[in-house]
Amino acid sequence: SSFPSRATACAVVFTLVALRAFVPAETSSAPSIAAVLSAFLLTSFARINVGAHYPSDTLVGGTLGVLSWVLAHACLNVLAPARDLVQTLCPQPVILC
Repeated sequence: SSFPSRATACAVVFTLVALRAFVPAETSSAPSIAAVLSAFLLTSFARINVGAHYPSDTLVGGTLGVLSWVLAHACLNVLAPARDLVQTLCPQPVILC
């Protein structure tokens, strides 16, 4: 089954992760939106062009990619106080090997 497009979802998530890692948070959101939209459109076009997916497959795949990013980002925000507490209690990294 080709529904939804996993390649499109991964392209969107990868772009969002790269933006989060390499673009400062105070930067305008317009270039970020353009980057995600470009990744979505290029991947969608490629997948549709080779006959691997219908347009609806790529649309749902891109939507799932964005929703996955939003869910992961929300989980990280919820877990941030616990991470800060652990860093306060154990300021040095613990090596288990």
